[in-house]
Amino acid sequence: MYKPFHLIGMELSISVLSAALRNEPTGQSREMRGTVAAVAKRDLKRGERLDGEGGYTVWGKALPAARAAHALPIGLAHDVTLTRDVARGEMLRLSDTDIAEDDVLTLYRTALAPA
Repeated sequence: MYKPFHLIGMELSISVLSAALRNEPTGQSREMRGTVAAVAKRDLKRGERLDGEGGYTVWGKALPAARAAHALPIGLAHDVTLTRDVARGEMLRLSDTDIAEDDVLTLYRTALAPA
């Protein structure tokens, strides 16, 4: 059964049981359709370190892939330092942080690149 979404908290037990008991695949996306961008919970200052998901500095906002090309994904918003001041409610960009280029970031950029 193909679903264009996956509700992690609600479907996790079903996915685990399907994989373990029935030996079924639990799903794989065909393309990247969106991401969750980091948004400032409060005014943030240059030099401040982000604490990621569930922390005090950022929250996540779902965005379609077309609008997410320069957004900082919430999953990468942990233990990185801001390079500029960011106002409360403003979406953070990758360029707002000192995030190092690595395999994960390269894969993310590739997934968002227009076909």
